[in-house]
Amino acid sequence: QETLPNQGEVTAYKVKVFFDSNDPAFRDVILSSRYEFTYDANTTPLAARVGQCVLMFLTVVFLVVWTSVLGGLRAWNQWLPERRWLFVFLIGLLIYLDPVYTVAQWFSNELYSKAAFLSEVCEVVGEVCFLLVLLLMADGLAYSGRKLCIRRFYMPKIALAAGVFMCSICMTILSYPALYSGRDTSPLLCVADWGYTLQVMYVTSGLLVLFLLTVWFVWLIACVTNTGRVLRRLPYLQTRFQQLPYRFF
Repeated sequence: QETLPNQGEVTAYKVKVFFDSNDPAFRDVILSSRYEFTYDANTTPLAARVGQCVLMFLTVVFLVVWTSVLGGLRAWNQWLPERRWLFVFLIGLLIYLDPVYTVAQWFSNELYSKAAFLSEVCEVVGEVCFLLVLLLMADGLAYSGRKLCIRRFYMPKIALAAGVFMCSICMTILSYPALYSGRDTSPLLCVADWGYTLQVMYVTSGLLVLFLLTVWFVWLIACVTNTGRVLRRLPYLQTRFQQLPYRFF
């Protein structure tokens, strides 16, 4: 059964059925039979559903108001880079709040495979946006308006975020075989039944995610340390646009 790992208590189960009969005909019946396991899905409390909708609504309102105010003051190409990064962060936050599940939970306690997959993708996209923006904020002093510097500043960070996204999406796709194989059970619930190729793909993707997150963490700490050391030597008023994002990001 494909379920959202973080949206219910039942995330995995294993059923063993034993038969004891010496009748060959009975054995043929067993092998040709199809067994279906059903359970009652946990209903999300009304307060939790309302709270999630309110939080998403407030996020949308804040994003619209904040963008409208800045757009009325300056055109997008005149925004400070820190404000652009914050805009991406807010978009990521909105996606991370999972609009798919927020809407679907009002109609059914159990999500279909496609809806559950989209919900997982929303979470991955939101997390990648957070990782990218935090790295941009921490390394803000390296930003320059010249095109060559812009490419050198953005491309490595975007490449790292893209790597995390692709590996995470690969793991998510393997978690929902109904989307690509026609099977109605999730391989995550019985890893022993996986083919060797699927096992290698899933483990490799997971290890790559861990490696990339380690690189991101080391990179973030290095940027924070270096940026803090430089900003402490600069006058605050003349560099406040760099000082404030660094201190409060």
